[in-house]
Amino acid sequence: MYNLYLKFHQTLTKKDKVLILFMMLLIFVSSCLEVLGIGIILPYLAILLDPQKVLTLPFMSDIYSTLEDGGLVDGITHFLIFSTFLVIAFYWLKNVFFIFSLRYQVKFNYTLYTRMSSDLLHYYLNESYLQHINRNTSDVIRNVNQQTLDLIQGFLFPILILATEILIVLLLLTFLISLNPIASLYVFILIGLCVTGIFYYSRKKLQQSGEVVASNRSMSNKAVLQSLGSFKTTKMLGKEDFFVNSFNNAIQKMSTANQYLELTQSLPRFFLETSIVTVMMSLAMILLYQGQPADELILVLSVFGLAGIRLLPSMNRILSSLNSIKYMQGVLKDVMDDIVSATNMNNTIQINENPRTNEFVFESLTLENINFNYVPNTPVLKNISLTIERNKSIGFVGHSGSGKSTLIDIMLGLLSQDTGNIVINSRDIDEVLSEWQRSVGYIPQDIYLIDDTIKANIAFGVKEDYIDYNQVMTVLEISQLDELICSLPNGIDTVIGERGVKLSGGQRQRIGIARALYHNPQILVMDEATAALDNATEKAFMSAINNLKGKKTLIMIAHRLSTVKDCDVVYKVEKRGMIRKINKKFEINL
Repeated sequence: MYNLYLKFHQTLTKKDKVLILFMMLLIFVSSCLEVLGIGIILPYLAILLDPQKVLTLPFMSDIYSTLEDGGLVDGITHFLIFSTFLVIAFYWLKNVFFIFSLRYQVKFNYTLYTRMSSDLLHYYLNESYLQHINRNTSDVIRNVNQQTLDLIQGFLFPILILATEILIVLLLLTFLISLNPIASLYVFILIGLCVTGIFYYSRKKLQQSGEVVASNRSMSNKAVLQSLGSFKTTKMLGKEDFFVNSFNNAIQKMSTANQYLELTQSLPRFFLETSIVTVMMSLAMILLYQGQPADELILVLSVFGLAGIRLLPSMNRILSSLNSIKYMQGVLKDVMDDIVSATNMNNTIQINENPRTNEFVFESLTLENINFNYVPNTPVLKNISLTIERNKSIGFVGHSGSGKSTLIDIMLGLLSQDTGNIVINSRDIDEVLSEWQRSVGYIPQDIYLIDDTIKANIAFGVKEDYIDYNQVMTVLEISQLDELICSLPNGIDTVIGERGVKLSGGQRQRIGIARALYHNPQILVMDEATAALDNATEKAFMSAINNLKGKKTLIMIAHRLSTVKDCDVVYKVEKRGMIRKINKKFEINL
């Protein structure tokens, strides 16, 4: 529990800590008002039972004399009426303050949740590509959407409730001890033993339940993502039940774990209620046995009864909060380090919604003895050295699995080489990585399209107010999509569905090409960019691309030599992780 608190503390900024201190002050004032609300009932009941006690009770007689001398009350009856209105006003003001305090706490908590969720997504998006491919998407979705919310609702909320209720209990104890020390200690020791026993019994099982929920929440997300992501295959193979059963299995385990939490949150109330009634009744018997006068007995039991009514929800909230915190130890076990790292990350990326500028001018890219392994002692690339100069066209061909795409990922700075150097404009790639990546138009093998308009997909990540309509139309023509746009009722404002499901494979590929060209990049990288195009469309597209020769730096990956035959230089990537320059005059087939 303490380790979780320490990690949570590391996620807080200086401003957060100041706001929490202010919140703790509100909690302290609220607790004092809560106990004061119970404390004023004792003298009020005393004068209600015997109005003449106004003249004998400490402080009460002084207050009465002051009010009578000031002409605010005329006699004991008027003072009693005045006291009634005063008590009512106090409770109204007290509860208004409670509402203000609660609103402040809720606002702070969900502001913190918003920031943590955004920071965590920002952290994941700034990881290296190798870290990204080693993460499970369902885990990321779980962490960003749910685990951060659990941190607030299941950990921070309970800590604040715990602080509030413990303070109220301690202040109540202090007040009741001043009234009757022995009876107070008797009540609190018995109730304290009950609370400790309940928590001790359930704490281990709660943490285990939290771990079950965290792992199976990820499994349920995975089942949904995989079934919907392979919808056609699922239908054709009749595997709907497989994914439904996987999802149901994970949900059932989560439900069982959550049932235990619900029970441990609800059952203590019944035990506490029974314990408090038992303690109060036995206290009455003890006081009667001690010969307590009847009128004093009624007052003491009234105050203790009122305190007991207030203690019951307090003790129940204390137990529920402790249970929730213990449960969250299991739920948050695997995500807290990421949240801490996200909060402490210094290299934040400024979101630029305007078209990119051309301050960076590409001159050359040099690879010097590049080696790379995904798995130790299994080289994917071996001693790769080459230079790509500005406005030249370079082609890479090779069989599937030869390492062509990996080589491109290293050039783009998406993967880091194991050994060797990458030099851009005579500078190490790490020094100019951001400028380098933003000068590249990248067309991957698998184009990801968002569930939005054609226009939004081409100007990917640019707000609508900043989209250059003329540039959109220009790149649509280059990518052979102008006829499709003219045939659509809504033109470039046509919504294409999730992953472009409303388009053909070739159309999706061409939108990816248009996206890469939209930002007018200095370097155009095409990783099997024409693989999904028919021969006629590929020929027309490559003709448009060849028109860019001498104007842009072109880097192409292909299976067929015919696709890259017009490049200035063509390399073949061998399966043993090496490359060699191809003599295009003599080598036609791979």
